[in-house]
Amino acid sequence: MIQIKVAPWIDTQTLPFVTYAEEGMRVKLICSVTQGDPMVHIEWYKNDIKITPNAMVVLENSEDLSLLTFNKITFTDRGNYTCKAKNDAGVNFRSTWLVVNVPPKWTLEPKSHIYVASGSKVFIDCSSIGFPKPNIKWSKLYKLEKLKHDKNVQITHFENIEENYRYTVFKNGTMIISEVSQADTGYFLCQASNGYGAGLSKVVHFNVQSKFKKSFTLE
Repeated sequence: MIQIKVAPWIDTQTLPFVTYAEEGMRVKLICSVTQGDPMVHIEWYKNDIKITPNAMVVLENSEDLSLLTFNKITFTDRGNYTCKAKNDAGVNFRSTWLVVNVPPKWTLEPKSHIYVASGSKVFIDCSSIGFPKPNIKWSKLYKLEKLKHDKNVQITHFENIEENYRYTVFKNGTMIISEVSQADTGYFLCQASNGYGAGLSKVVHFNVQSKFKKSFTLE
């Protein structure tokens, strides 16, 4: 009697082509062998390099299932992960691309207070990192008088900075104000967001001084 041996087959639903995670989460990659004669030997590879378990990465194998667990995933864990299932009849591979999203973190947090001489040019830093790349937005606080119930009510709100010959915002988040005037005195808000985490925000008190006073900042 001829016995036909069956090579392993890895379930495509438990290990999709792309796996998304957020930095700091516990993440499990599941390699489930749904067909194949025993004994099946399962191994994991990251970017074609065999994975060795450590304190942050735990590997658990059973007869037809393997769990690769990241106790606290980091951005450096991103990459291509491949499950290799092998028995006497053959071998099967299944890969997933692990994407680790990272909420914004300050690289250059804006100063709380900035004092600058009238007529000068000032650079206000506001930079952050994250994945995807954070979007940085500047706005300024404006006050409006509105009549409500026969009384004047003051309403404050932030409006996005519109770039012009005096206001320039670079891709890294740094804002330049040229030909500073008293009208620039007030509160500016820098916000960084990429859809993950709460995002970052910092209010800057911008104070314009007489020309003879030297520009400086306070933490």
